[in-house]
Amino acid sequence: MSKNKDKAFTLVELAIVLVVIAIFLGVIWKGSSLLFSSKETKAISWINAWIAELERYNGRVVNPPPESYQAPNETIYIKYGSYTTPSYKTNIIAVCNSPDCSTNLSNDTKILARMLETQYNDQKGASVGVVRGATNITVSGQKISSISIATATDTNWENNYKAIVIFYEKINTNF
Repeated sequence: MSKNKDKAFTLVELAIVLVVIAIFLGVIWKGSSLLFSSKETKAISWINAWIAELERYNGRVVNPPPESYQAPNETIYIKYGSYTTPSYKTNIIAVCNSPDCSTNLSNDTKILARMLETQYNDQKGASVGVVRGATNITVSGQKISSISIATATDTNWENNYKAIVIFYEKINTNF
């Protein structure tokens, strides 16, 4: 008498296959986030090079890094100038998604803003700290002509901003 066995996978075999698939998906997910983080870190290094250049020459650009940077999914541009209120004046740089800073920040650039906040701010949000959002910006070449800084509370960069603005300390009144 011969036994007629159905050919099928056991529960153990199916569980092993599911574990292998889960490990594979985990490796892909973690690898893509590391790649994105690495590219954003390079963008932050480029921004820091600009700040160092402007600080070295007290707001004048003598040996500038490139004006634009190819980020993971887009090109970002840098502009520089000063920001004045009745109580203080400070130098700023702005990071935009277009050469004239007329377009709203993309989601990827907002991620960059959050990373810059981690580096520079002790507070989170587009309206507080050293890294802020600009609701309106006018540029002439690479210099900022006028700028409006975010004042509303926005802790997650959800509003439509034209630029990321970074305040830094050296003051040059000859902008």
